[in-house]
Amino acid sequence: MTAQMIRPAIPDVVARQRQFFFTGQTKSLEFRLKQLGCLKQAIIDRQEDILVAAKADLGRPAFEAYFEIATLAEVNKALKDLTRWMRPEKVKLGIDQF
Repeated sequence: MTAQMIRPAIPDVVARQRQFFFTGQTKSLEFRLKQLGCLKQAIIDRQEDILVAAKADLGRPAFEAYFEIATLAEVNKALKDLTRWMRPEKVKLGIDQF
């Protein structure tokens, strides 16, 4: 069997992801924190694979490939600030909207 027969087609995956998104489960803080935690752990667990892939695909030496892993800092920032980002914010109305 080829990989195409085993893996679902990309349009099917996209359709399932959209359907899941529209359930509203992705809106909660807990869900988002859990997903960011899973992403962080996946990056940590697969650091060596990321370095190898960056070398194979982009021809980058290991030192440059660490920039790909630098996304951990961005994930950590999101984990730290997510609660603040999700707070409702008051927006002033313009005169034309009264």
